[in-house]
Amino acid sequence: MSLVLAIDVGTSSVKLLLTNGKRFEKLHAFLTPFPSEGDSDGIIDSRDYLDSIWKGIREWLIEALPKGKKITKVGITSHIQSALLVTKTGQHFAHMHRWDHPIDSAVTDDFISQFNGKWPGLGMSSVLNPRGSWMPMRLRNWALTYPEAGKIIYQNGGYALQVKDALNYDLCGVFASDARSMRGWLNFENEVNAQLSSWVGLGDICPPILEPQETLGEVNDFGSEISGIDEGVEVIVGCDDFSAGIHGFASRTGTLLNMANTTEHLAVTLSDKKSFVAQQHATETGLSYLPKNGDLEAVLYCSTASGGMTLKMCLPRIKGFPFEEVGWDEEGYIAALYWLIDIMGERPENGVDAEIGFDAEIFTKRGLKPSAKHIGGWDGNPSILNPREQAWMIFEGLIDSLHPIRVALLPFTNEGRPVKIGGGLSMIGPVLESRAARWPQGIEVVATREISARGICRLLGIEVEID
Repeated sequence: MSLVLAIDVGTSSVKLLLTNGKRFEKLHAFLTPFPSEGDSDGIIDSRDYLDSIWKGIREWLIEALPKGKKITKVGITSHIQSALLVTKTGQHFAHMHRWDHPIDSAVTDDFISQFNGKWPGLGMSSVLNPRGSWMPMRLRNWALTYPEAGKIIYQNGGYALQVKDALNYDLCGVFASDARSMRGWLNFENEVNAQLSSWVGLGDICPPILEPQETLGEVNDFGSEISGIDEGVEVIVGCDDFSAGIHGFASRTGTLLNMANTTEHLAVTLSDKKSFVAQQHATETGLSYLPKNGDLEAVLYCSTASGGMTLKMCLPRIKGFPFEEVGWDEEGYIAALYWLIDIMGERPENGVDAEIGFDAEIFTKRGLKPSAKHIGGWDGNPSILNPREQAWMIFEGLIDSLHPIRVALLPFTNEGRPVKIGGGLSMIGPVLESRAARWPQGIEVVATREISARGICRLLGIEVEID
């Protein structure tokens, strides 16, 4: 029996899916490593981070891989928009700035001033919201934070990678990425705009660009030792976790898709004939558009800064939330969440009628009008509400953040089909209950936290049924 291994490195957890696409399937998840002690705001020692991920994978494979069975292919997806810099010999520099590391407002303002608020060199191949914190801004912010490291890279050469690219290099010793994971950095010819590269100030740091489903190489001796995967196993390029998740839905064009994880996305996939209209619509509304890339479908989408992160920040502050009794690990949090759900009861028919409001995008705002300076949360004292009301307002706040995006996507949405939901939040009852009540076409859970891993399985040749 030949097996494939799909690895999804998310912000909150690493998901592993081992399958042959038929009767055998094993799924596992473990917490993604947190920033090193003393670090915060998304700054991570990248080598320690990767080693911790490999440790979790190694330990699980010892138990999960059936005797006499072999993994023949492996694919990796990960969160992107990180600044992870390495030399051309694989040496890691300073700290990795993850996507949730704040970008200095001076960097954002300088970008808008330099480029008139438009991403240079993209043409109409991709459309990105100009106020989003895309990869070039993060790289510029990194270069200003670590000028000595930046000088070494500029003089001696190096690569800007994403987490899955660095893991791929560990496996097979080949540097490469895909256009989706480098969005904001490449034009339609997969080249970096010279003016943009000069502004970032790190020189030519773009790795070779391949399509997500292409074979990158084979696991070498170092890769086998660090991962627990046999030498000679085929490694594909992979893609970002959003694109992998959308691919994992395996849905028809025009179906509204909700990726509900640490942060959330709403998206629709598109046929080629709608691409030009979608590009124009994205430019006018603040949506983003990504063209077809290899096996990945063209997609029109937008994300929020709310989701699982909002729940973990806000629910524990509700009076009586039993963290002290159950602990702070993932199992403890889930146990406490079930306690809360028990006291919430059914959703109020018309939502919670309260004198105060709640903005689920707490410390930054994405959406159609992103702002790094945005502060959300309660606009009054939540103690005037009982625990049930507070909890329901938090869950309703997640949908409020998604609402403008849903409206913007309507011209490309088939409203006769239910909204398809996947991701970790689709395991939480009140998330589904509130969405079923407020989205008139209804909802359908396709997969939970393994949705992006399923997309990687499709890239590995394991097909799933198209709706």
